[in-house]
Amino acid sequence: MSAKDNTYHIERIARKTNSYIKLVSEPDVSVTFNANGGTFENNETVKTVDIPESKEVLIKNYITKPSRVGYNFKEWNTAYDGMGDSYTIDTKNTFSQNKTLYAQWTPIKYKILPQNPDGYWSTNYPIYCKYDDEPIKYNCSEYKKEDYVFLGFSRKENAESPDAGLEVDSEGYVTFPKNLTTTDGETIKFYSVYAYANNPLVRIDGKIYRTSDKGLENPDAENSPSNPTILEVKLNNKDYGTVSDYKILPADGAVTIKGSAGTVTFDSEDGSAETDIYKSYVNGVEKYYKIKFIQNTVAENLNIEFDNFKIKTSYEFNNGEEIDNSVNFECDNNFEVIDGHYAKNYTGYIYAKAKPNQTYHFSFDDVLAEGYRIEEADNKFDITLDENGKASKIIKVYSTWESKDNIEYIKLNFKLLDNYSALINGEKFNMREQYYITDGDRYAIVYTVRDKIPEDRKAEVHFLWVYLGDQNQVHVYDKPFMDSDGNYTEWIDVNEDGSTDIHEIYDNCYQVTNYGEPVMTKKSVATSYYIKVVFNPVYTHSFCEDADGKTVLFTQEETVGEKYTVPSEIPEKEGYKFAGWYIDENTQLYAGMTVEKAHGTKAYAKWNPINYTVKLDANGGTAATSDLGDWSISNYGTSVQQGSIAYDTTDKTISQGTNLVKRDGYDLLGFSTDKNAAVP
Repeated sequence: MSAKDNTYHIERIARKTNSYIKLVSEPDVSVTFNANGGTFENNETVKTVDIPESKEVLIKNYITKPSRVGYNFKEWNTAYDGMGDSYTIDTKNTFSQNKTLYAQWTPIKYKILPQNPDGYWSTNYPIYCKYDDEPIKYNCSEYKKEDYVFLGFSRKENAESPDAGLEVDSEGYVTFPKNLTTTDGETIKFYSVYAYANNPLVRIDGKIYRTSDKGLENPDAENSPSNPTILEVKLNNKDYGTVSDYKILPADGAVTIKGSAGTVTFDSEDGSAETDIYKSYVNGVEKYYKIKFIQNTVAENLNIEFDNFKIKTSYEFNNGEEIDNSVNFECDNNFEVIDGHYAKNYTGYIYAKAKPNQTYHFSFDDVLAEGYRIEEADNKFDITLDENGKASKIIKVYSTWESKDNIEYIKLNFKLLDNYSALINGEKFNMREQYYITDGDRYAIVYTVRDKIPEDRKAEVHFLWVYLGDQNQVHVYDKPFMDSDGNYTEWIDVNEDGSTDIHEIYDNCYQVTNYGEPVMTKKSVATSYYIKVVFNPVYTHSFCEDADGKTVLFTQEETVGEKYTVPSEIPEKEGYKFAGWYIDENTQLYAGMTVEKAHGTKAYAKWNPINYTVKLDANGGTAATSDLGDWSISNYGTSVQQGSIAYDTTDKTISQGTNLVKRDGYDLLGFSTDKNAAVP
């Protein structure tokens, strides 16, 4: 049989005669399928297929139905609004001409079940919802509980504060947002959240929050205007630069008389904001308070039970082995201001035996809470580590029912991870710096030790608790066995420049026990970690303003084994006198002192407060003659004074103020540096 131009020649061998048949293609029509708000596979929104003309066909044999978040597919229709002719996928249809069909959708249905005011659940009276319905304003006027104040709702049982957006407003309503789930028929429980009435509450931006008593600012002094009790309030997302109105709602038995309302601005690096000090009478006793607003550093819009989470990915080891693994992300519990926004930091760890210059694929689908997505398409993104094994990614999480401007910023910081710790020549961890480099198809960790080259030109590297999986694993080639704690030591040659060659630490080998004797068994395909040690006694020493090391005043080069030089400029701090540079509480650093590697890389200034004499002039009155405490009479009885009051004294109140001075016919209001002041 042969064919040419659709004409097929058929030879009939038996009779030696020829027959011919011409095959004519049946006509097709083009049908365009519009997902109408949904998507086909590969995120396509429109597909066109050819279907035999005037024949009964099942549409599902030619195209798969699209999908749409929060909706179920219903049928196809010739009109986008469903007012045309319907075409179902499970019944036969006939097409006689080209046509465009639009997907028709029905929203999923779900139920909201708020916990009753009495703490029970009325499953017979849920709130019925459909996807894309308007938010529901729920009346909470019945949520009353003796000695408690209702704050709102949370999806978490025993939550200390309501979920973001579920706080009760000033009118007594909680607004449940739309699109709380994409699962058809789901029932979503919301737990009621209360606060004890014996602590003040705070209304900020129309929402009420509980306060937590953190004690006095200076626990060694009495409550006073300069030493208030700190009340902490934990908030959900407040973006950098946000200005919020607040009002103090006194606890039972308390009356707030001064500074109970105002505004706070969230512009600190740690995401916090503080109110002014306010005065309140608690059961008749005068008290001073300050509200400190702090923010939750854990991502609010992720579906994670604890602070940390995992994302699956695949990557290649330095031996060519490909694995499916999860990257663990740990909350760093801090903020970073990025592009004028607070970003919550998480660190994700990738094994250092990974092959460099490869791309890691991540999907956020499994960690996002219902109703949230990220800016990237399909909630997916890629990461490539740099030559030092680092990368970062800003993730913007926003709700699918609110404005895209309502964003939670999360910064993912990627780092390499080794499954061991190393001590080098007996040094401690603060005596060295460490970082990764790329060397061909492998990463190597570089330890820069602040020390001279050892006399024997050997780097003694002691590896602590090397463990990878179910069995201990050590190097198989002429290496000492591990001790009972899983530790072992290697000696690596040091070159003239103070560095070692890149050294393989150990292979993926098993150490097993045979009647008490160690036996080494090597895997057929091994993976390794790599190390390089650099000895360099020269380093940069930082001289900081305070022991926290946050503010560096000076830096200069120092050399281990040589003598320290210290900055020639004397630092200054208002109200204090510089008392020298210190390495720790008891060790002062001074010029000519020998630089030891154990000293670390930072020194900080120690400060002594400047003492003052405070004088209280009676201003037309006289000094009292009794109950003066630490005060003494001066100026022939017209004033009192006290010496050696330190600048940094936290409690600057005058405890015997009403007894120190007096004036006939007048009540003492207080004191001022202005002789003619009308108020203290």
